[in-house]
Amino acid sequence: MAISIDWTTKIISVPQSFLTLISGSLYELDTNNFRLALKDIEDDEGIPFLDTHRHNTVVNLGGIGYARTIEIINGYTVTFEDGQYAVNLVGSNNNIADVTNINQVSIRPNNSAGLIQTREIQYSSFENSVTVNLVTGVAGTAYPTGTPRQPVNNVQDALAIAELYGFQQLHIEGNITFDTGDDISGYTILGQNALQTHITLMPDAVCNGTEFREVTITGYLDNGAIIRYSYAYDLNFVNGFIFQTQVAGTMMLGGVNPSNFMSCYSATGGVEIDFDGNHDLNIQDFYGDILITNKTGPSDASIHVGTAGVTLDSSVTNGVGLHLAGVGEFINNSLVEPDVQQILSQHIIADAVWDEPFDEHSIPGSLGRRLKDIWPTAWTLK
Repeated sequence: MAISIDWTTKIISVPQSFLTLISGSLYELDTNNFRLALKDIEDDEGIPFLDTHRHNTVVNLGGIGYARTIEIINGYTVTFEDGQYAVNLVGSNNNIADVTNINQVSIRPNNSAGLIQTREIQYSSFENSVTVNLVTGVAGTAYPTGTPRQPVNNVQDALAIAELYGFQQLHIEGNITFDTGDDISGYTILGQNALQTHITLMPDAVCNGTEFREVTITGYLDNGAIIRYSYAYDLNFVNGFIFQTQVAGTMMLGGVNPSNFMSCYSATGGVEIDFDGNHDLNIQDFYGDILITNKTGPSDASIHVGTAGVTLDSSVTNGVGLHLAGVGEFINNSLVEPDVQQILSQHIIADAVWDEPFDEHSIPGSLGRRLKDIWPTAWTLK
């Protein structure tokens, strides 16, 4: 609920919901937000009436920003919604406590002749990020909105605050969807962890060069995006880098640069990598199961695995540029022959001279028997 003014009695009513909960029964009133709310009313229904307050903004003297002052004038008084709670008045020197109508609410002014408000103090309270919480946050850009103590509740205000203070990181509490009008290019989006922060990227959101950390993420990426320490599923236009992340569902490749998966692993059921025709892919140190689909052009696809299973789908019709290396199982359901000469077991077999098929070479102490003992999950061609 918003504040209201009874022009007949000159009582300014402040609902408890207008306050910021600090903990327990302690609340906080940002007096600058309070002033701006009064001004909005004065500019509308209050035009015929006397002003409610007088305001002097922050004054910079000798490199120090002395705090704003707010004075309730012309006989107006303030009534806080009755209840057993306390309210800290922050953000200015003011006379609000002096004109408050007494009830059960405890008002705590913080006036001081030496009260200062410097950009450095404000900056440090953000902890190098703008905190966003769509559920418990508030709208606006006035300090301390966007700090961990008072998160902002929408993306546009968060970006405005970040630009004002020069931040390049948004800390997301809970879940969020980035959509039309949300340009987070170049920002780092930091979640609480992959269980608590779920990010959905809609097609019209812009995230060129955006880095996502410690989130669950799905949707549509743009050029050069980076994902670290997360859970990623059903991503389109994967064009950038994914580091140390669990991947699932379908990864649709796109863009003009390679898609890179570094030290990643698949969820239960594996991950499908859809080339959507002809896009470059670089996988290093992968663990789990990979299904390769829709490679129809001569794009470069280098797949190096730790322990994994790689399956070529029948939709793979062009094997040019497709290289496989590592330890695991290779299932070829396509009609192409990829380069598998870099596979560890293939090197050893290629250097040997056989007088019988490998599968039958089981004489104790022979090279074939030793190979099976050392690499029980070594690559097999099916």
